Amino acid sequence: MDGFLPTFVRRKFRPEKLKEPDYRVVPERIGDPRIAIIPLHDYPSMPFKCLVSLHDKVQIGQKIGWKGKEPFDVSVLSPISGIVKEIANHPVPSGSRVMCVVIEKKDSDIEMVRSENLVRIKDKKRVLQEAGIPLEYKALTERGVEAIVVNGTEFEPNLTSTYTLLWHRTHEVINGLKLLMNLFSIKQGIVCIERKNKELLDRVKEHAESSGVAVVKAERSYPESGNLHLLRYVLKGKKRVLKEGKVIFVRPQDLIAIRDALEEGKPYLEKYVTVSGSAIGNPKNLIVKIGTTFSEVLEKLDVSLRHLSCVIMGGPLMGIPQPTLHVPITQFTDGIWALFSVDLTKTHRSKVYSEGVCVRCAKCVDSCPASIVPNVIVDFLKKGLKDRALDIGLNLCIECGLCSYVCPAKIPLSLIIRTEKTPEAKR
Repeated sequence: MDGFLPTFVRRKFRPEKLKEPDYRVVPERIGDPRIAIIPLHDYPSMPFKCLVSLHDKVQIGQKIGWKGKEPFDVSVLSPISGIVKEIANHPVPSGSRVMCVVIEKKDSDIEMVRSENLVRIKDKKRVLQEAGIPLEYKALTERGVEAIVVNGTEFEPNLTSTYTLLWHRTHEVINGLKLLMNLFSIKQGIVCIERKNKELLDRVKEHAESSGVAVVKAERSYPESGNLHLLRYVLKGKKRVLKEGKVIFVRPQDLIAIRDALEEGKPYLEKYVTVSGSAIGNPKNLIVKIGTTFSEVLEKLDVSLRHLSCVIMGGPLMGIPQPTLHVPITQFTDGIWALFSVDLTKTHRSKVYSEGVCVRCAKCVDSCPASIVPNVIVDFLKKGLKDRALDIGLNLCIECGLCSYVCPAKIPLSLIIRTEKTPEAKR
């Protein structure tokens, strides 16, 4: 028990927040990148097609490829004007390597390719695909969706990019939701805001009041992987909708892109991103061109790259460590968490904790957004009883990492569960 009590006491249900950017401050827009890396697909097995060749000249907003299967394919667009320097496999923030187009910026008087291409399209649904907006088009077209839910909560500590765009572009978010509902004849639109964020909740309610969009108070924040659990708080008894799969989730950033595409003919080329962490003296919310590399974003904030110990896409709980900074901002990059390395002397060496024995404190159970029992699931997995683990909720885990964080015995619960959920896992 030596050393156990202090460890037990200090583990709270969430990591303590470091200095984080105020979402009420207007986000800073950084300039075009010198080099843009644009993934042609989101994961290796996804179909795609490249429409450019080496040394081709491209314009801002030009279609350089598409991803997905017809008729639900989505255009891939160039965020800058320049020259195609490379078409090859590159690492992306998700941890995989996919085919990318690398474009070097060149000074150009050519304006963005926008209304001429998008406005000519009579089918407004096709406009969204040509604008490069990633939605569940197959579900929207074929499933008979009855409700669209927007997760307006921020699960990761130190990230406020979602709150920032909801605060500064509230009207565009609500307008984009209404346009999407009208386009696909969807009856309900629901925006979820965490109960404790009363200021933002009131602001969104004010804009949604006359639009017919419902604003729901969520009891807690949920990551995208926990969206199905969020339905418990928004459907309020509409079990038929949930069982028949007639609900889809749309990201707030995508709603802004829908509004911009349908009303202004603008393609989806920019992303709201929070840059924070111990390496960032003044954490900020930025508006960044898709395709900008992590290294260039950090350089523009005057961060010393050679002193970085770790850079994570996302936040401390669910973020993915990056083996290189030569990875691009994508449509799914909400934050960059950069950490400084510390030169530890013999007298200031951090204590290394090793995995201990589960003491049945149930902190992992209390902190779990999915309402499962991580410690019991892991016990079954360690004993080779995967079927028993499945029976009590193995596949319900949303991999948020909270159970691992609060565990006083330092058992990597989330890692064990995530590993066993992969198709390759064998028992």
